[in-house]
Amino acid sequence: MLRVLLLVLTGVLALAPASPGLAQSTVRIGAVLPLTGSQAAFGQASLNGIQLAVDLINEAGGVQGLNGAKLEVIVADAGSDPTTAASVT
Repeated sequence: MLRVLLLVLTGVLALAPASPGLAQSTVRIGAVLPLTGSQAAFGQASLNGIQLAVDLINEAGGVQGLNGAKLEVIVADAGSDPTTAASVT
């Protein structure tokens, strides 16, 4: 799971524009996860993997294609409910 997440993050970030005009100091990544309810254990495990990947990228100097921009995870709880997950903004 962590390998897949790292691969996806690496692929997305590799395609990020390298233009200095678009550089940001922080890139926010949203994650809607089931942190409460019957699926909370899976949501917490996913959040741990996401945070580990973000920490590794930030410790390695951030997103190189964005002049070292750091990543930040913004988390929303879906509550193990697909209707709630679909409406989280």
